Amino acid sequence: MIQWLAERVENRGAVLLCDRPVRQVKWKNRIVEVTASGPQGKGIERYTVDQLIVTVPLGVLQCSTAEGRIEFDPPLGAKSEAIHALAMGSVAKITLEFSQPFWPVEDFGFVHADEESLPTWWSHGKLPRLTGWSGGPVARSLLARGPEAVLAEAVNTLAHVFGIKSERIRQSLAASWFHDWTQDLFSRGAYSYTPAGAIDAASELAKPVQDTLFFAGEAMSPDGNQGTVHGALATGRHAARRLVQARSIK
Repeated sequence: MIQWLAERVENRGAVLLCDRPVRQVKWKNRIVEVTASGPQGKGIERYTVDQLIVTVPLGVLQCSTAEGRIEFDPPLGAKSEAIHALAMGSVAKITLEFSQPFWPVEDFGFVHADEESLPTWWSHGKLPRLTGWSGGPVARSLLARGPEAVLAEAVNTLAHVFGIKSERIRQSLAASWFHDWTQDLFSRGAYSYTPAGAIDAASELAKPVQDTLFFAGEAMSPDGNQGTVHGALATGRHAARRLVQARSIK
């Protein structure tokens, strides 16, 4: 999906600059200077633009430590309140591929086992793959144990769910994929959610600042689509339209 999106924007003349973590956004009305690390962390690069759309995850916007923090100069003021009113959730998600299916129905859809640390599972449909998912405090506890513990928990859970021995599952396991987004410096969490009392925070966060800084991402979806890909895409389109509109009335 990322490759498909990248090809679409490049075909329309956009230039994608990868491996350049942004460190500072210095701005005033219709003037923005972005300071970023160079490729592989070597050197400093600066870019000057009239307007900027900020699409980094909420966890990055909330970051206050030196490593991974983006400094806004001047600070975002009231918008910072909306940023910290929202919250980033934790998710443990692992995908396992097997040499052959051991489950009775090839594409069974979803299975829920509420008593397990990885309670939600779904099948791939075309490949012998199963994906396990857990969220919230249970996920945080599981993630703290590390990748090997997540894999072991996944195997044990499947053994319980399908009533077979863990050893049989391990022997059939061909590959696994897992990433701890909570520890990832470029996400610092899985996806956002709205705590009690912060119902207006997403809409507030999505508002542009002086028609210069625009914000997009799943955390800014005001219509209940937080935590989803389509929520992120919709806010991106909305921010782009607002930017174009602002340029037309400059």
